[in-house]
Amino acid sequence: MNSVTESQRRTAARMFGYLVTPTGSKIAQRTEDLILLSQARAEEVTPLLDRLARERILCHIERPERYEIFHDVLAPAILDWKTRYEKRQQAQAQRRLVMFTTALALYFVGTIIGLIVYNVQRRRAQERERQSFSRELALAAIQQDQFGDPELGLLLAMQAVRISHTPEAETSLNRSVALSRVRATLSGHSGAVNRVAVNRNGSRLATASDDGTVKIWDGTTHQLLSTFNGRHGPVTDAAWNADGAMLASTAQDGSVDLWDASSGREIRALSTGSAATAVAFSQAEPLVAGGSQDGVVRIWEADSGRLRATCRGHGTRIRALAFSPDGGRLASVSDDRSLRLWETRSGRNIGMGEDIDEIWSVAFSSDGRTIVTSGADGVPKVWGTGPSLEAKRLAGQPAAGAEPLQATAYDSDGQRVAAGGLERIAHIWEAPSGRELYALRGHTGPILSLMFGPDNRSLLTSSADGTAKIWDVAPSPDSLVIPAGAGQLLSTAFSPDGRKVAAAGEDGKVRIWDAGSGGQLAVIAAHDAPVTRIAFSSDGRRLVCSSLDGTALVFDAATGNRVLGPLQHKNTVADAAFSPDGRLIATAGWDGVTSLWDASSGKPVPTLRSSRYGFAALAFSPDSALLATAGLDGSAEIWDIASGRELKLSGYHGRVFGVAFGPEGHRVATAGDDGAVRIWDARSGKLLLEFAAHNNWIHSIAFSRDGKTLLTASRDGTAKLWAAETGTQLLDFTGSGAKIFQAVFNPDGTRIAMVGEDGVLRVERTRVASNLAESIALAQSHLTRAMTSQECRQYLHDTECLDVRRPDVMKLVK
Repeated sequence: MNSVTESQRRTAARMFGYLVTPTGSKIAQRTEDLILLSQARAEEVTPLLDRLARERILCHIERPERYEIFHDVLAPAILDWKTRYEKRQQAQAQRRLVMFTTALALYFVGTIIGLIVYNVQRRRAQERERQSFSRELALAAIQQDQFGDPELGLLLAMQAVRISHTPEAETSLNRSVALSRVRATLSGHSGAVNRVAVNRNGSRLATASDDGTVKIWDGTTHQLLSTFNGRHGPVTDAAWNADGAMLASTAQDGSVDLWDASSGREIRALSTGSAATAVAFSQAEPLVAGGSQDGVVRIWEADSGRLRATCRGHGTRIRALAFSPDGGRLASVSDDRSLRLWETRSGRNIGMGEDIDEIWSVAFSSDGRTIVTSGADGVPKVWGTGPSLEAKRLAGQPAAGAEPLQATAYDSDGQRVAAGGLERIAHIWEAPSGRELYALRGHTGPILSLMFGPDNRSLLTSSADGTAKIWDVAPSPDSLVIPAGAGQLLSTAFSPDGRKVAAAGEDGKVRIWDAGSGGQLAVIAAHDAPVTRIAFSSDGRRLVCSSLDGTALVFDAATGNRVLGPLQHKNTVADAAFSPDGRLIATAGWDGVTSLWDASSGKPVPTLRSSRYGFAALAFSPDSALLATAGLDGSAEIWDIASGRELKLSGYHGRVFGVAFGPEGHRVATAGDDGAVRIWDARSGKLLLEFAAHNNWIHSIAFSRDGKTLLTASRDGTAKLWAAETGTQLLDFTGSGAKIFQAVFNPDGTRIAMVGEDGVLRVERTRVASNLAESIALAQSHLTRAMTSQECRQYLHDTECLDVRRPDVMKLVK
């Protein structure tokens, strides 16, 4: 059987099963039956039968034609062969089944693994795409913060965080929240909003519009309460009386309309002869003034409507009116480029001044001694109130502004001036110094009017974009401005519990204040020469100060008694600090020596380094194992205190003035006279991040407690807050514009203190949330609108986008 094919063996095995009984007896079968029983074709079976007959395995019987086993003796052998063959076939079939099953399993496993890998890669690709899109939105948010609408920036930052929580997205959200000032947007007019006005107690707001209506809004909820329909065209101006019961508005038919503010009933119409263009109420007595297109100003008694005075002198349209705080004078400005003062009892002209361009707005200071105006030349001007009115530019303002200013206002304390116009930005300046405090962006059309709220904590603006906005302009409740009266202040420090803040400088004294109230707690006469740096010990009980006199001294922070020192150098000691574990004091000097001292005894510990160049700053690592130094030769090093091993931070070409460790001890930040910030890996010395921070020297640098933000202080007059991971600017703080020599965080990172050339200690809130959840909650509380369909298409490439003000939209962001 070895000479036949496998197919023939299979056919033979089937036939043998019908030619031999299980007991070994022969059975003769017809050819037709064998073909049928073998399940093979006749052309396969017939040649096989012939061959088996020739080999005497089968016997061919002719009549009738049959086949049987050649001899009985072959039957057992045939059965044995058949059995072995079938077993082999079964074994082969089993092997094939195992191989098939294994192959199938491997196929399915491979397919599953392939699907898993595909899905993982697809998810990774999708996440990379989301991250890329998130970063794109974060960048757009920052651009809006800087140059566009900060509220849109806040919306974009929220969308960026929602899409993917990237560092850039969180940074942009923190920045947008910190910069967000808008608290409400009043929408509903179909034309430009020419005037927004608030009553004396802030309970009601009024807006007057080109759509011919005056709308009254709740001052707290900002809900629309009622709408008054004016007469004959646009309403250009509106004003509240002293008790808020009456509202005056202009009308194009030549009248000033007086309304009952509660019912909306028109009380009376006061004739102005030609179209009324301006209106004002006295807050001292019941007088109302109206100006008209023909340049005439009229003053009426509001209760009776009796005309008290007619003021003539302007040659053309009256732009704006303002009563003095005592009600005795009225200021008017006109397109004839003049400012006039009128006595309200007689209507007599008691003062006049002229400008080089049209004057469009006017406001009195709270004491009535000065008037501020703005107009076509784009420059706020301050006028005295004598008979000969002379204008001076608001301090710090250029001779000509960038864009015309259509509105201006004093706050009720006379300490701040606001103005806005075609630039679509509302600016607020400090009145005495002219220092800009805020630049409020968000309107999409020119600003037409503005005024401070009664408590000076808000600014109201109206715009040609058809909206009015309410902005938060309140100083931080825990801000401090403390003139030390000691010449330049060179250093400041918070106590470890954050309850005290100290500053020192030119006069050699260290002053300590209550960080909450600003009350002075102590004055320590520390040195006869300027103090360059001060630092508290980690327990807050001692204070070390370094000086130009070449020494560092340690004082009891409570009593002011000297407890250690002098720690002597041969030249100025530029910096001194306690190690976090309290065991050591480090000093760095212009003599090129960095010294370590036992903090208990004051005895010197082996000097780490000496150089022919001086040192400007030093910093301990949080575990007290490392010391970083900043050199005037452009060097920055990290020293292992125990071994003396040195790690150089290479890449500087100028002087390094500031150095700080991150709170985890793995990063070191440096800054110097090139205005750049560099962040290094403290273990390898690898440069991790570099960014341009200031356009002048950076005198100090500090990490926040959580390591997420950096604080820099510069000779350019600003202190700035940065995202430590990305180098994105979050906030900037300005003092008087003088050089800032040091800025530091308080222990929890919620406030900063800064000192400088002007001798003033300033403490400000950072306005940066401590975590993402807080940032999201703050953002949602600040947002006054959702993204428009146009904004969705432009930035999210969709006609609609999720409203990030809804808690359920942002609840999955972590």
